[in-house]
Amino acid sequence: MPVVRGNFDEIDRKAFENYLLELVREYAAEADRLYRLAKNKEPNPLVLEVELKGEYPDTLMRIRCFDRVRDLEGWSVYPFWKSDNFFDEEGRRVCSPERMAGDMLMWALGG
Repeated sequence: MPVVRGNFDEIDRKAFENYLLELVREYAAEADRLYRLAKNKEPNPLVLEVELKGEYPDTLMRIRCFDRVRDLEGWSVYPFWKSDNFFDEEGRRVCSPERMAGDMLMWALGG
């Protein structure tokens, strides 16, 4: 009888990547909203876009920001599966997805 194997690991990874993408997008929107409420002006830099590129284990979180003061737009890129900030040598997460999203967003914004 043939051995039948599922792609559950791949499904889990893709679901995690999509969850992380949505976290970064939602955190960016909330940080923007809170800044506008507190300061009554647009934040600088401003997050314009967040996307995933590539395939596991080389998936990248890309965050595009615009800095009005310097009139500079650019992408920050984070290969999170290979980051020792987020995963150990065996590939186990060392922090929560919320921490990962917050860190990537903070780094993209220059924090």
